[in-house]
Amino acid sequence: MLSKLAELTQSVEVDIIFHNNVDWKEEHIEGQIAARSNVELDDIQFYEYKARCKVHSDRLPIIANMDAVRRIEEVGEVVTQIDKASMIINPPLLSSQTANNIYQGSGQVIAIADTGLDLGDLTNMHPAFGYWVVVLL
Repeated sequence: MLSKLAELTQSVEVDIIFHNNVDWKEEHIEGQIAARSNVELDDIQFYEYKARCKVHSDRLPIIANMDAVRRIEEVGEVVTQIDKASMIINPPLLSSQTANNIYQGSGQVIAIADTGLDLGDLTNMHPAFGYWVVVLL
């Protein structure tokens, strides 16, 4: 992802994801990110496992060279891709707190809305999903 972002010649909003063992509060990462990104500290939002800021793309390799940085991702807009699925499952709107979480995969429950996944019951599921599907709505 960094190589694609680094090709830009403009400012871009990014999440700077830290390695799992990094405690940015204890390791004084805030100042390092502010200096390397050339962004005021007040303009950087820090979360448990990441920092978010708008930075010029030419600063990204400088930030990426920090030992504490695992990866850098462009912040995208959260949108529903399939309106039909949204009407079926009626999902709650994502709060900014939910959107800023880092999901590690352990213990997460996901939902898939796909009109071609099954024929209406668990006995005729596609073999790739049969074991993992718990309920059909």
